[in-house]
Amino acid sequence: MPRPYELTPPDLEARLDEMVASTFADLQSQFLALPKGNGFIEFADFQAAYETLKRDTGAFQDVSRDRIWRALRADALTLVILRTILGFSPPEWGEVAEVETGVEVPQGVSRGLDTRVRRERAMFANVRLDRPLN
Repeated sequence: MPRPYELTPPDLEARLDEMVASTFADLQSQFLALPKGNGFIEFADFQAAYETLKRDTGAFQDVSRDRIWRALRADALTLVILRTILGFSPPEWGEVAEVETGVEVPQGVSRGLDTRVRRERAMFANVRLDRPLN
């Protein structure tokens, strides 16, 4: 069966219902067709980390450093969730951190941290800060 884009305008008009049905039959979620690499986060894990961040920020009403740190200590994957919500890639996230803190964050470091929190969800659980965040 030809695809709608292969037809001439008159043929497409004559077979419009058939071509609409054909197009809908071909639709599928691109997410389901994506390959799952080593860094792929399963939905249940993403959702759990999202819920941790949501809980520890009071449904995103208090997105202070202390609240974010609380979420990170509970589940390091919240770093990826927060980065995703803000729409940053790992290198962009590192660049923003560099601008905000004045500390150099090479791309390899930001990418490595992003990868590490996917594997070590308790990565920050025992980390204590020697000074308050605020």
